[in-house]
Parts: sequence; C-alpha cells; structure tokens
Amino acid sequence: MRESLFNKILSFLHGASIAFIALGAFATFTYFSPFGLAPALSLSFVFIFISLVIILWIDSINVKRMTLSEMKRQTEILERMEKTLHDKELSDN
Repeated sequence: MRESLFNKILSFLHGASIAFIALGAFATFTYFSPFGLAPALSLSFVFIFISLVIILWIDSINVKRMTLSEMKRQTEILERMEKTLHDKELSDN
C-alpha cells in the first residue's frame, strides 16, 4: 500500500518528537544541574510532560485523519448500495 505524503510527515514528526524529548530532557537536566538535583529533575519532568502532550496531539491528528478516510470509504459504499437497491426497485416495478 502506498503511503501518502501526510503519513510520511506525521511519521517524521513523531520520530523527531521522541528524539526531541530525549535530547531536550538531557539538555534541561544538564543546564539546571548546577542549581541542584531537585530543580533539575523537576524541570526535566515538566519538559518531558509537555513534549509527550505534543506527541499525543500529533497522534490524535493521525487518528482523526484515518477516521475521516474510513468514513468517506463507508459513505461511498453506502451510496453504491443505495443506488443498486434503488435501480433494482425500479426494475422490479
């Protein structure tokens, strides 16, 4: 099955977000470690939480897009069924 450009972009953003979390958490911890262990850990966790929210947002976009395409496909099938039934009804009369 051929992947659309939108799927490729979303996959890239998902991978980039995970890499951003790893590098950003390390950088945040390293930057704030001179101020103590507690502030460095807490700010790193805040950074990780915000980044995970962004990843969930990207995933929800993908799920909504897949739901929309499935609904379009089902609507197409239902319209074909309705047309077939309507044509059969006309031919029976």
